[in-house]
Amino acid sequence: MLSPRDRQTLLASLRPPHGFRVDAVVATTFTLDLTALLTAPLAFSLLDTLAERKRQPGAKEPELDPYALLRAAREHAERMVVFCDATHIATPPKYRSLFTYLEKSVVEVVAPDEHGVFHPKVWVVKFRNDADEVVYRLLCSSRNLTFDASWDTLLVLNGSLVDRRNAIAANRPLSAFIAQLPGLARSGVTLSQDIKDLVGGVANDLLTVRFELPPGVESLAFHPLGIDGFKRFWPPERIQRSLVVSPFVDANGLKLWSGAGAGHILVSRLDQLDRVEDNALSYFASRFVLGDAAEEPEDCDIEASPSPHVETASVGLHGLHAKLFVVDDGWDAHVFTGSANATGAGFTRNVEFLVELIGKKSILGVDQFVEKGIGPLLQPYNRTEPAQNALQEQLESRLLSLRRQLSRVDWVARVGERFAAGFAFTLHCPKVGWSGEENIQVRPMTLSRQHCQPLGSSPGTVADFGAVSLEALTPFFAFHVQLRAGDEVLNADLGVRARLEGEPADREAQVMAAMLDDPSKVMGFLSMLLSDDSLGWAGLIGDEEVGRIGATAGGVVAPALMERLLRALHARPEQLDSIERVMKDLSQTEAGRTLVPQQLRELWEPIYAARQVSGARS
Repeated sequence: MLSPRDRQTLLASLRPPHGFRVDAVVATTFTLDLTALLTAPLAFSLLDTLAERKRQPGAKEPELDPYALLRAAREHAERMVVFCDATHIATPPKYRSLFTYLEKSVVEVVAPDEHGVFHPKVWVVKFRNDADEVVYRLLCSSRNLTFDASWDTLLVLNGSLVDRRNAIAANRPLSAFIAQLPGLARSGVTLSQDIKDLVGGVANDLLTVRFELPPGVESLAFHPLGIDGFKRFWPPERIQRSLVVSPFVDANGLKLWSGAGAGHILVSRLDQLDRVEDNALSYFASRFVLGDAAEEPEDCDIEASPSPHVETASVGLHGLHAKLFVVDDGWDAHVFTGSANATGAGFTRNVEFLVELIGKKSILGVDQFVEKGIGPLLQPYNRTEPAQNALQEQLESRLLSLRRQLSRVDWVARVGERFAAGFAFTLHCPKVGWSGEENIQVRPMTLSRQHCQPLGSSPGTVADFGAVSLEALTPFFAFHVQLRAGDEVLNADLGVRARLEGEPADREAQVMAAMLDDPSKVMGFLSMLLSDDSLGWAGLIGDEEVGRIGATAGGVVAPALMERLLRALHARPEQLDSIERVMKDLSQTEAGRTLVPQQLRELWEPIYAARQVSGARS
């Protein structure tokens, strides 16, 4: 629990318990990487090894098996919803057709305070087994849903749904936090009833989930920040000694955790500590930064803060991203972990989430975390004299203001008339939320930067992309911003999700037909759906072998696939439901229908009819 050598990845922590499957997922993140989100269903399918691959500067994007991804995305996307800050969807270096299956899982939200951001990093996963037993897992992290490689914190709590009439009082804040997420959706976002039901069901369940306490923890408490009923957070009244670990700090945030005691310890980043006044740093007797050996690259993270030069971290900052507050109080200790930085905005404006662990100081106290935990990674902080650049600070402030404005715009992506070259595709907003002085280029994330269009500053059509292919239709857009002040220039990329209107009704089916563009691929994918191996045998053998098992020359269905179908009908008939969905999707388009051999259609109809009869009897 305390040692930095005991490392665990976020997605590996999502792996279902033995004998259980994922029933529902509600997650929150500040920054969302769509490729990282695509690996989450893989973790649910026991494919957590891919989550250990870190995206390093200059390295290639992780290679993900397309068969396994398609299977996982189809099986789990409809049971998952991820709430993210409205302008912090990262633009992937390569846009995958599989992102189509994630579109309905992403909900962009804004903080109720117009000067705050949506910043929590929480996963609530509901698992169910064949005996209809339900268990829950709560992950409270300082890590965004990205491939960053920084030092973060991750708390994993497992719990069981218990049969009781009255709610567990300690769980009410957690339940309220989940229940209020749909109400934070950005202007113009309409949530489906399925998402509302999923979130509402999880929030209701959490009232009667009994979480297991980690070793050494005697009790715990949940602290949502920035939502109705939980606007502010106050540390314990008695702070005899504290340890504050936070990559972003300011005077207001540090004062909260200084208390009247002595010997307080602060761990942050060099550039952040340099920006804090001496009198604020004097609250802490010892100040540290990570040593050179602990430094690892990380993605840029932008915070809202009263001071513009504190709120934005430059691209290329290294190392620390963990948020941890430890308080000694007599014989006891309180440990707070989660998303909030030691800033005024973190505890007064942003939407955040913290979990408090309470136990004996001898186990959870400041000395324990320093001596058995991060101490060896630290080196004393020595103030340097950062170069003051008023123009750069002005640009950073303007960028943050622009993000806030764009996050509250009702973006609409409209699919228009179909031409020989593709579909007319335009971006609209009924009310402009920016001045027009900024140089903003926008493009669908499916298209390269050469397709960027200038963002208009008049209400209505703000960008026209001409005719695009079916595969290029997407609700995800990349905004490329350039701001100038004197000789200073600031470039930034912002990602947003728009409402997609007018898309073809069979768009998902056409995407599938384009991915499985050969009968042997269809047969291989169907065989994978019937596999008992969570990785899927298609992830272990090559496409040539997939084709051999799936179909022989001339489109004749191989005996191996027929045997799998009949075995599933006898032993695991529910597997055939996934096959039926694929067959229906492929039958919706002319291209899809040509991919299914006639012999398979003739074989499939009586097999699935038998499945329906057996299902009705059970």
